[in-house]
Amino acid sequence: MVRVTRSVSFSWIADLLSIDATFRAVQDIALNEKAISSAESSIKTYEEELLKLEQIKPLDSGLLSNGATQQRAAFLLKKMRDAETKIEKLEEINTKLKKSLKVQKK
Repeated sequence: MVRVTRSVSFSWIADLLSIDATFRAVQDIALNEKAISSAESSIKTYEEELLKLEQIKPLDSGLLSNGATQQRAAFLLKKMRDAETKIEKLEEINTKLKKSLKVQKK
């Protein structure tokens, strides 16, 4: 227990919090939720760009085309797949962390 009358170094408090499993789990969940939100935002951006590429695809077809829209679409689809995989992994980790928090509360 930390008393107000004692001078306490912040590094000591940080060390105590870092070994506290409940605190660490809550912080990991919060960090993972931010990463999930970021990945979902990226997926929406990729989807919007894919829709734009679909509109300009007829301009990139023909004898002299280099298939730039197809290359960009393939790149965006790979990025979407990676982001989706990341979301799935983070959600799985969060589920496990939340279960461990429920067990600790009992």
